Amino acid sequence: MADLKKYLTNPELIFEGFFRQVSSYSVFQNKTEFKVKVLTPPTPFTGSDPDILTGNEEQSTKFWFKGRITDPNMPHEKFLPDPCDESIASNESLAADIVSLHSTVYMDGPADFGIGSIITAFIEPGANNNKYDLQFMRYLKTDFKVAPDVKLAQECVSLANIDWSKYGMTPYSHEKYTIDDFTFESVPQPEAADLAIKYHEMIGGADPQITEYTEEGRNLIVDTLHAPAYEAFRGEPWAESEVQGYKANLIERAWSGQFLNACYIDPSGSGFQQFQQNALGFRTSGCCYPNAFGARNRREVFNNPQNYINQTILLIFSDEEIKSKPTELGLVYGDASIVGQEFPFKPWEEIRNEFENVGGVTHMNVYVGDKSTVSGKNFIGGNLGRNGHGTTAYVNDLNKHGFLKLVKIMSFSPNA
Repeated sequence: MADLKKYLTNPELIFEGFFRQVSSYSVFQNKTEFKVKVLTPPTPFTGSDPDILTGNEEQSTKFWFKGRITDPNMPHEKFLPDPCDESIASNESLAADIVSLHSTVYMDGPADFGIGSIITAFIEPGANNNKYDLQFMRYLKTDFKVAPDVKLAQECVSLANIDWSKYGMTPYSHEKYTIDDFTFESVPQPEAADLAIKYHEMIGGADPQITEYTEEGRNLIVDTLHAPAYEAFRGEPWAESEVQGYKANLIERAWSGQFLNACYIDPSGSGFQQFQQNALGFRTSGCCYPNAFGARNRREVFNNPQNYINQTILLIFSDEEIKSKPTELGLVYGDASIVGQEFPFKPWEEIRNEFENVGGVTHMNVYVGDKSTVSGKNFIGGNLGRNGHGTTAYVNDLNKHGFLKLVKIMSFSPNA
C-alpha cells in the first residue's frame, strides 16, 4: 500500500521484472488461460462504426471490464490488495485506484454477468522478457455468474454498489507520451509497393481475372503469395502437404493477410526484419496482419521511449496524428491502412488497443501512392470480394482512421 501512489503514476512498475525473477516458468506450465474475478460492470465501447455503403452508424459490439487474476502465483494476488475486500471497497476512491491497476478484459457481445463473477480469460505473451502481458486479456467463458443487477455480489458487496461512471476509467492502453514528444522519420518501402502492384497485375488485374474459385486461380495465389512468404520469413520451403492443403481449401480461407505480408518479403527491404518478426509468431508465417504487432510496438515506444531512439520500427498512427506531422509522418510507399472488415471505418481507439490478432475484424491494404494505375485509388489489398470471388483490387483508404508505418525514432524530448 505504501507504493500505491508510485504505481498509479507508473503502473508498469508493479510487475516490472516479476517474471524474470521467477527462476523457472514451470510454475505456470505455459498456461495462457486464467480464472479472473470481475471487478467492474462490463461496459460497451463508446462510439460507433459507420457503414461506408449506407452511412448508418452501427454500435460496436465489444465490451470491456476490469478483472483480477486469481492464480496465487500471479502478480495480482502477490502485489495488489483485493478491492473486493471490505476494508478497501468501503473507500470508493481507494478502491477505484486499485481497480485501475488490474487487467482490462475484452469480450464480444453483451455480458450477462456482473461484479464478483468468475470468468476464464486468455492472456497474451509479454514484451521485454516478461512471460505475460498483464494489461489486457480476452474473455473466453463464464465459470460462476453473478447477475448484473445483483448488488450483493458475495464478497464484493461494497464494490458492486460503486457508481463506476464517476471515475473516468477506460479500457484503453495508457500512453505516457504523445507524438509531440518524438521526432520521427518515415521510412519508404518502395519494393513493397512494387510487389503489391505486381501481385495485383497477376491476380485481380489479370485478363481474365484470377480468383480463388478456379483450380488455376488457387494454385497461382498460393504459389505467388503463401509459399514465397513462408520461405522468405522462415528460410526454408513450405511443406508440400501444407501447400496442397491450402490450395484445396483456399475458397474457405481468408488470404488477405498473406497478400499483405508477401509484399514485404524482399530481404533487402527496410522493413523486412520487422515483418519477419511478426510472421514468425504464426505457424504459417504470413497468415496474419501486423497491425497488432504495430500496436504492441507503439505501447512500448510511447511508454519507454529511451529504449528505442535511432531504431527503425513498425508503429501504428491515427489519421489525425499523420495530418499533424505531415513532414515526419506523411504516407510513403509501403505504409498500410488499417480498416474494419464489416465496417471499414474502424475507430482509432479500437485500432490502437488491438494487441492480438482476431479473425474477421481487421483488414489492411498497402499504400502504393503515385505508382497507382487507377485514378483516385492508391492502396491495394487482397482477398477483396468481386461478385463473391476473392481477388485483389485497388481501393481508396486515405480517409480511414489508422495506418501502419515503418519509422525511425530520431529523437525524444518530452514537452513540459
